[in-house]
Amino acid sequence: MILDFKKGIDMKYVIGILLICMSFAGCSDDDPAPNKFMPASAGDYWAYSNYSVDTNGIAKQIPPIDSLVYLSDTIFLEHNASKYRMSYYNPMVYEELTTDIYTYETDNQLYVSSSFLEMFMTFVPLEIESQWIKLADRNASSWDLFALPLNDIELPIANEMNIILNGKLKFEVSNDGYKMLDLSFGSFNASAFSIEMLFDGTFTLSSLPIPVPFKTSFAKINYYFIDNIGLSAITSDPQTIGSGDIGIKTTGFKKLLEKYNKK
Repeated sequence: MILDFKKGIDMKYVIGILLICMSFAGCSDDDPAPNKFMPASAGDYWAYSNYSVDTNGIAKQIPPIDSLVYLSDTIFLEHNASKYRMSYYNPMVYEELTTDIYTYETDNQLYVSSSFLEMFMTFVPLEIESQWIKLADRNASSWDLFALPLNDIELPIANEMNIILNGKLKFEVSNDGYKMLDLSFGSFNASAFSIEMLFDGTFTLSSLPIPVPFKTSFAKINYYFIDNIGLSAITSDPQTIGSGDIGIKTTGFKKLLEKYNKK
């Protein structure tokens, strides 16, 4: 059987929106220095259109437009950092929200600190606001982002049924090289990364409280960077979590750059 998440609980869409704050790309091909993920200066901003993708793979644009604005350079968590402000639509609470993002980079690596992820992942005990997390690394093929123990985490699913998870949730990042990216204003060779959320443990259904071994990918989020522009797209395809006779069907999403201002 296939169990559909209730509206507003889709993990792929939720996790994907969280990533809007996490990285940017830049620098010209002629620059001998490494291309920066964040060559921001005063007045720079990025605007993104949002699309939901149903379980049949059909995309539909949804309001509003998200915005990301560079504010200033500052000192944050003992690093010279850049501060951004992001306005975004949170489908979990059906509200437009605003949050601050801090980033720094070194040697082709991008680090981020923000409460942004915590605000969406309310069912997972994340505490990442006061630490740096590496979101991009051109010199590594893959790395672990972080891992969390899940103890009796309850998620609502269809037909007034709950699923209870026990085990470990691990976030892994992959460097996917360069891929062609089609946007409304052109096609570009973009640097691609992906984050995969992996679960290893057991689940039980509220109607049948017998633990069942469960090892699966909850979501894979793809994100792309274009030199001299920045973060240009975040995508995730619909998928069925789990295998065999029991699965949880999730929708996907697209977040595509529509316009930007770079000085």
